[in-house]
Amino acid sequence: MGCDIHLVVEQYHTEEQQWHRVFPPERCRDLWLVSQAALPPDQHTGGMNARFRSHAVVEWYPSRNYNLFAILADVRQPDQRIVRHGGESPAFNVIQYPRGLPTDLSQEVIDLAEHDASECEEGRGHEPPFGDDCPFYNDVSFCTDEDESVDWHSSSYLTVKELLEFDWDQHRRGIAESYREEIGTGSHWFKVLQCLSELAGDFPEYVRIVFGFDN
Repeated sequence: MGCDIHLVVEQYHTEEQQWHRVFPPERCRDLWLVSQAALPPDQHTGGMNARFRSHAVVEWYPSRNYNLFAILADVRQPDQRIVRHGGESPAFNVIQYPRGLPTDLSQEVIDLAEHDASECEEGRGHEPPFGDDCPFYNDVSFCTDEDESVDWHSSSYLTVKELLEFDWDQHRRGIAESYREEIGTGSHWFKVLQCLSELAGDFPEYVRIVFGFDN
């Protein structure tokens, strides 16, 4: 079963002393989503044009990249394990093991979660386990009309400071490619990281990604 990330960005406003959700500027949007949204309606079925337009405007990072997931939150690590100091260690070093959702979420994200929860309660989908494990579905919905349940897990958050201080050019033991190369040098992730750095400016601790995963 595949695993996907659901991610939002928040910025701290010092004058209000609270976080606010931030959407990706046009230059930082995922090019594939933008291209799909631009296709004629007859090339999509089931209203997918509107869905792609929604995704393109609100999603910072919609891609499935297991090497990145392993680095962000120890999710979908390669089967390889490296013996270090007498024990096992993940193949990729992890920026921060999942620590749940921040206690000071922006009101916009709280409202999004509550809206999607109410839709689930009305029978339009499955309700994810809110609390420490509640990934965000980026304005598409937490819910799904499919019959099978969804496995939500590994919610966490990372500041831009933490992301920028991480060594993306280190190597796994015995692997020639760097982390950056294993993720993909041309990956949308590094475009996102650059945009987040520009957004944060001199205060990288005041911008963060909040995310979780589903299987």
